[in-house]
Amino acid sequence: MNSKHSILLLLISLFTFSSSCTKNEDAIVGDISVAFNPILNSNDEATYYYRLYVADNYPTIPPLKSEYIDAASYQDGKIRIVIKGLNPGNYVFSYYKNTQLVTATVQVSSGKTNYYDL
Repeated sequence: MNSKHSILLLLISLFTFSSSCTKNEDAIVGDISVAFNPILNSNDEATYYYRLYVADNYPTIPPLKSEYIDAASYQDGKIRIVIKGLNPGNYVFSYYKNTQLVTATVQVSSGKTNYYDL
């Protein structure tokens, strides 16, 4: 085999390898926007957080996300948050209203934002 054929074969191999490493377009993430009305109980620190769990693992596995509820995010009497970059599927969103745990199943769809008013 001459050197021209060897170079051509090498270039074809490199092109084939690089094209097989492209990003899978089916793995697009999605977002959720949640509005909810917690009543914060100053005696219980847990009431100041919302949590997001993967639905299949709720409640046996720790939350995927646990964040402090920022009082500055109140609008029209509700907290409004957006959670970005989630894999498509079902999740459990939880928060406290006084000392009662409130849970809701939310769904993430590829490439879009799903809105929930709890």
